[in-house]
Amino acid sequence: MKWLGIVAGVVLAGIVGAAVLLPRLIDWQSYRPEIAAIAEEAIGFPVVIDGNIQAELFPTPQLTAGGIRVLDRAGADDLATVRWAEARFKFSDLLRGTVTLTSLALVEPVVSLSGDLLGHLRAAPVKGDDGRSEGASLGGPQRREAQQIEIRNGTFTMARSDPDAAAFLIERVSGTVENAAVGSRMTVSLSGRVQGRDLDLEMRVAPPQQAASAPIAFTLTDKANASLLRVVGEWSMKDGKVGLAGGFSVNGGDMASIAALTGMSLPPKIAASGGDFRVDGNFALDGAASTLQVTDLSANTDALSITGEASAQWSGRPKLDFALRAGRLDLDGFVSPGGDAEGTGAAPTGADGPANASPDPSATPSASPFASPSASPGAPDLMAWIGTLPADVSLDLSVAGARFRDTIVRRITVRGTVDRGTVTLEELSAQLPGGTDLSIAGFGDMTGPEPLLEGNATLRADDLRRLLNWAGLPIPNVSADRLRRFSMVSGISLRPRRLDIIDAAVELDGVTASAAAAVALRRRPGLGLRVSIDHINLDAYRSVYAPPDSEGAAPGADNPPGQTGDAAEAVDGAGTVEGPSLWSRFDASLDLRIGRAVALEVPFNDVVGNLVLKDGVVTINEITFRDAAGVSGQFGGQLSVVGDADSTFLAFEGQSADMGQVVALLEGPDFVAGILRSIGPTALNISYRPASDDAPLVFQANGDDGALSFGAALSRGEAGEPALDILSGDMKAYGLELSGLAGRLTFPAEAYQLEKLSGTLNGGTLNLSGSLRRRADGLQQLLITGALDGLEVDRHLADLDGPIGLKGSISIRGQGESTGSDWRAMAALNSGWFDMEGALAIDVGPSRSSIVTVRQVSDVREALRERFSEPASIEGALVLENGALIARDLALRGNTGGVLELSGRLGLTDLNLSAELVLRKAENAPQFARLLAEGPAKAPNLRLEGAVPSKN
Repeated sequence: MKWLGIVAGVVLAGIVGAAVLLPRLIDWQSYRPEIAAIAEEAIGFPVVIDGNIQAELFPTPQLTAGGIRVLDRAGADDLATVRWAEARFKFSDLLRGTVTLTSLALVEPVVSLSGDLLGHLRAAPVKGDDGRSEGASLGGPQRREAQQIEIRNGTFTMARSDPDAAAFLIERVSGTVENAAVGSRMTVSLSGRVQGRDLDLEMRVAPPQQAASAPIAFTLTDKANASLLRVVGEWSMKDGKVGLAGGFSVNGGDMASIAALTGMSLPPKIAASGGDFRVDGNFALDGAASTLQVTDLSANTDALSITGEASAQWSGRPKLDFALRAGRLDLDGFVSPGGDAEGTGAAPTGADGPANASPDPSATPSASPFASPSASPGAPDLMAWIGTLPADVSLDLSVAGARFRDTIVRRITVRGTVDRGTVTLEELSAQLPGGTDLSIAGFGDMTGPEPLLEGNATLRADDLRRLLNWAGLPIPNVSADRLRRFSMVSGISLRPRRLDIIDAAVELDGVTASAAAAVALRRRPGLGLRVSIDHINLDAYRSVYAPPDSEGAAPGADNPPGQTGDAAEAVDGAGTVEGPSLWSRFDASLDLRIGRAVALEVPFNDVVGNLVLKDGVVTINEITFRDAAGVSGQFGGQLSVVGDADSTFLAFEGQSADMGQVVALLEGPDFVAGILRSIGPTALNISYRPASDDAPLVFQANGDDGALSFGAALSRGEAGEPALDILSGDMKAYGLELSGLAGRLTFPAEAYQLEKLSGTLNGGTLNLSGSLRRRADGLQQLLITGALDGLEVDRHLADLDGPIGLKGSISIRGQGESTGSDWRAMAALNSGWFDMEGALAIDVGPSRSSIVTVRQVSDVREALRERFSEPASIEGALVLENGALIARDLALRGNTGGVLELSGRLGLTDLNLSAELVLRKAENAPQFARLLAEGPAKAPNLRLEGAVPSKN
């Protein structure tokens, strides 16, 4: 028995030795092609083994290969590499000539794919002509299903289509696949690091029994958070086609983790939002019909709540259909902060106007609302991307309410289709703030070199003011009952970098206009706009303010009837800015043409202008007009719309045919307007700089032939109220010569205040002060006090000798009041030949020809001292009209009772005197005898009527 044990031990040792030594005696390297061919048939991609191959039979049959490479379909590039692979086989099956793979271990596999993942998965296995894998044969039937597949420290990377974007990365992958054989209940358990997050994958699949379905469960778990993805359902196999139905849920924890996991580029506000990201639904996959149905879809985030359904089919050309309903949508979360000034070229312009304009070629657009999120140079825009879609798409989306710019946008509807790159936009509509309805429809081809969408747009607003404020484009100081009803119907033409608004019919507050626009779609948009208006009353848009001391604002343009004070302010609450101002975030150019515009109750005809907006500053290249209160000319300068007064400057250059109309336009004294109406054409120059501390507004007027020269500047009074400093003034009118005029006019809330006015009038020194206010009955009331010393009269009448010769000068002291067009003053006149106190009335009404009327002259202390032996008095009226002195009911009374009553006219033309006098009565006439006797000699046209009693 002992020898039997020895023999058995020797045999066993021989078998073991043979099992250990025999595989080492075989040249396994020569079997590389056959082993690679077996792997190719299993996975469908070319396989190359560069490393050594080793085999062992004891204790378990095992084949080990190193340096394994999996190539792409062309056999050019590596899709995957495996540092080392270990395959174990079932020993008993090897004895029967069958290869049964019990386990497969992949050590440090590295998979590297491009963005075309579906293309890789569709790759067909590499087969020979006989349908089997090419290469050497190991002989006999082979079973290649592995009961267990083990992965040790694997890596998966997939490059993105954008070369500048980081690749999608899965690393440190380790785990097992149990029962990988067909027909077995398979369990997959893997762990790894995906985009920097540690994840666990668990999957259990039961094989279907004949025609029945079998359960399947799939769970992807984030070690730091809750489960990310869970799928539970049933699957079946029929005629080699897979069917799958069940439910799924996605819970991303927070949006930042989803962005990091998927590698998506999300707006900062969305990426930083807290709360759960969750998607739930049911699905049904029919492999035979090549369709996928998703029902009861529900997606919820802090910024989004969507329900609906979707479907896909991929027999022939793939097609995707979406029917979605959003109950909550926060668009503010999807809008990134405004970009920098990149691409800030001029707004689109062109020879034919903005409608046919092209963006400035020097401007390099960097991003637009239609660009990819990366906005990198050369990144494909949305329209071009639609043209390259490998599937047709239909979308029916409705949103009950979406938050945008901190306001709810309601009833958003998007319906359209994409068919082989051709887009049909059936409806894009929304209800914006201000009772605004927006509707767009169009059709376009996205497959050409320049994608184009053409259609029509309609915009109707009940409150344009609120819409503009919400859009960040406030227009302040406009009457509360204006900027209300607005409508626009136009054609549109949309390209990736440009939007054209064509043949727009616009109506605002009953005013109609035609317009066209071109919008450059870039990080900093540019707008070219052309507007033509037949008629507009700009006075209706002026705010009307009540005096501060009133009991509440009077009804006016800012306060509709029935509303005053705080109530009116509440109505104008729409004027508050509901979002950040965007005036400085785009550039614009406006070509404006108005047939007739009314401003300050003055018609402006043929208004033509060009304005440019850049960085919140409007540059007025030129605005010309004619026949505005007799004024024609042009404006230029710049105006800030973002409150930067330092950059505001306006200038006007033109000519006035009637300076009286200009004074009336400025609501100046009526009698001044009447005097200035006699001055001919006057050149006007006005400049305005609100940031200037010295003189923000400077006015200069120069009449023809020196009839008028006037300069003034706007400043501030002692109390900070606006003031007009008269710098210089010279005027000739109605025989008056005014020169060296200087003074200050202030504008407190209640009235104009003339602090001082000095100058020279007909050689006399003029000093005046006073005030001008508007009374409750609408009439102007002028109160004035002053003096005129040394008024020269002999320069005009020096050649007249005899009974009416005047020499010397006159001084006037007094005060007066004007209401409407009547002027009344109490004055003391002192001259070298008579002194007078009385009432002076000046009438300069536009329909009246009289200029100066002297009434009730009394108390003549030294009258005609050279002609009469005793003092006399004068009663009646003397009227200066059109250069003639007219006596009306004039009575000269001597102290002894003598009376001379006469009426008539004295004409003075070029220092020649003509007279037509009617003597009605003479009593105690000796004192008048010499006057009457010498009158014809000195006044040859003197005509006397009636009897002249005489005691001598």
